[in-house]
Amino acid sequence: METIQNPFIQSPEYRELPLAQLVESPSNPRKRYQQSSLEELAQSFRSRGVLEPLLVRPIEPERFEIVAGSQRYRAARLAELETIPARVREMTDAEALEVQCIENLQREDIHPLEEAQGFHALLHLPDQQYTVTRIAERAGKPPGYVAGRLKLTELILEVADAFLADKLTIGHALLIAKLPPAQQPEAFKAAFRSTWIGSAQTEILLPVRELAAWIESNLLLDLKTAPFDRADASLVPEAGNCHDCTKRTGANSLLFPETDHDACLDGICWKNEIAAHLATSVERNPRLIQISSNWGSHSNGVLGRGEYVEIVNKTSRNGHGKLPPERKKCPHVTQAIVVEGGNAGHVVDVGVDPSCEIHHAESRKTQEAQDRMRNGHRKQEEQRKQELTTRIRVLGAISGEGAVPADEG
Repeated sequence: METIQNPFIQSPEYRELPLAQLVESPSNPRKRYQQSSLEELAQSFRSRGVLEPLLVRPIEPERFEIVAGSQRYRAARLAELETIPARVREMTDAEALEVQCIENLQREDIHPLEEAQGFHALLHLPDQQYTVTRIAERAGKPPGYVAGRLKLTELILEVADAFLADKLTIGHALLIAKLPPAQQPEAFKAAFRSTWIGSAQTEILLPVRELAAWIESNLLLDLKTAPFDRADASLVPEAGNCHDCTKRTGANSLLFPETDHDACLDGICWKNEIAAHLATSVERNPRLIQISSNWGSHSNGVLGRGEYVEIVNKTSRNGHGKLPPERKKCPHVTQAIVVEGGNAGHVVDVGVDPSCEIHHAESRKTQEAQDRMRNGHRKQEEQRKQELTTRIRVLGAISGEGAVPADEG
């Protein structure tokens, strides 16, 4: 909207304007108004009048847009006033938006998400004259404050609605907003715990620190543990390399000032990088044995957790002063790559030869013990059947019914 140049308007000019000549600004970040507050303010206007004038700008002859004071304007309508004091000033769209954002910061009841939307509008003005730093300077806030508020505009609709309905605190909302949209539903669900109060089940909001700990453990992926080359942009070309990626905590210290390590925020991209790394590693070295860190049977020749012994490069000894099998080397040790479960993508040394006296002696002992147990159970069952057959024959002889066939029973 262009500024209307009106030679009859001096800037600024205090006037008593008819309410009929005023319109609310579509760019005003504030969208929510408490009806009780409006009615209380209207009652004050009836008894004391309007003490603080509105700030308006001319948009056409005898028509003015409210830059600041929309709540007073609504309360004046409730009070059925005909006019209201106003300060008329020529302003550009950017100037009006800036005033609205700064003016709203001084209101205690402005919602953080509405404040965030105002900052977002300033940042995306066509002339690009605003940056996070400049907005922070104009608002009298630290840059981290503005960056956090801007991040709130990236909340998915479900979380944003809950935040506006005061089901989440600003602390919870900021933690979730820092995550990619694909991970926000999971974090939103983790913010609540189901509990019984009386005879009804209720969702209780967890403390912010507990949600932060859950996100740290379940969603933030420590880049130091990545099995792939973080500098390799060709692994997943559309993702590029991790060092230049903005979807990591180390790329934005304003949003993650408390994080002491660099973590990936995009779990889907992380999985794609690992999948590409696995394919490349197996292609380059077909002799790599493929293993899983999970127990049970696996397909495509993947060895399960009980079918190999991972060699650990440590020198600590067990309670008897001896090295355990997983810390010993032998000629049968070979390299394997973890393709399933935790630690996927990492190449480790393993012992897979069942004849190895060092790494599979214990498993053979276990197998032998299991075989002995099964044989013992089988002999006990055969003995029980023989005793049962003998008793039946004896009872038959006593009752005169004759002997029972040997295969009966």
